[in-house]
Amino acid sequence: MRTCTIDCAQNTLMPHFGDEQPGKTHHHSPVNVHTLGVVSCGSNPMKLHAHTCFEDKAKKGGTNVASLVCRQLFHDDFLQADRKHVKELNFAFDNCGGQNKNRMVLRMLLCLARSKVCDVARAVFLVKGHAKNDCDRMFDLMKKECRKKNSCAPNNVLENLNQHKDVIVLRARVHHFCNWDKFFDQCMNKTEKAKANHIFACTALESFALQVQEHWEVPITKQHTVKKHSVAADWGNPSNKPEALQHPGMKDTKHKELHDKWRPLISLDKRAKSKHHKDDPGAEIRGKAKANAKAAKVTRAARTSSNVEDVKQPKDPKNQNQANSTAGIV
Repeated sequence: MRTCTIDCAQNTLMPHFGDEQPGKTHHHSPVNVHTLGVVSCGSNPMKLHAHTCFEDKAKKGGTNVASLVCRQLFHDDFLQADRKHVKELNFAFDNCGGQNKNRMVLRMLLCLARSKVCDVARAVFLVKGHAKNDCDRMFDLMKKECRKKNSCAPNNVLENLNQHKDVIVLRARVHHFCNWDKFFDQCMNKTEKAKANHIFACTALESFALQVQEHWEVPITKQHTVKKHSVAADWGNPSNKPEALQHPGMKDTKHKELHDKWRPLISLDKRAKSKHHKDDPGAEIRGKAKANAKAAKVTRAARTSSNVEDVKQPKDPKNQNQANSTAGIV
């Protein structure tokens, strides 16, 4: 049996001047560095595999979480040609719908059961208000040294996060992220009642159905997730890899800010290791950034004026008279 705790860490920032006073950088927008952590609960000592990517390469979301879970399974020899096999493969997630509790991750269970990686694939979601999990403890160890040091380039971030002996940082590239949602839509229906339930499982004997429970010791209900024309298809073969996702790229406003505001604060050797500090965004990107800034300013002004109008809106005289009359009744 293999049980893994999976969670997303709070974003790391780059550039980050942890060894200095923040100064004017307090008002600058750094690059977000996303990390998905995987901890095998049976290992001694526990090891954190931290799959790290930068915001211009991938965003947070269910498709990206499913992609990195597959990458971890491949790293653990479960999805290779001479792949391992276990009776149970359990994943423990928190209850975040946007990242973990979604149709991409849940339908991944059927794919694992169909590929004969395990006899039972199960995902357990912790209820709201739960205590810290194993990933949270390991994230603290991962970021302990990173908080104290400067991280001005991607290599600095990865090196500073990889200081602890029980942390293994794996840089996620663009080709690691696949469009699992589109792939699953071809052979499966959408999952149902995901918010109300916390335990989802699939067996190799019934790899067309998803077993659902609200919690332990309650009856199991089944959802026939696989479409009829795909029940006998070979979509569970690990060689059937979905198409790659297009990387989102850096936002125009942030690209301009990285070059104009952050670049003068970074040493020459570090500038050469980050393309956004080294490469001038150009007239086109600067124009788009300026237009986006104007549009955001107009939106904020409209939102502020509408709030002021709501506050200053005169009260209805009829309701005011009624309130005055009732106020004198004891």
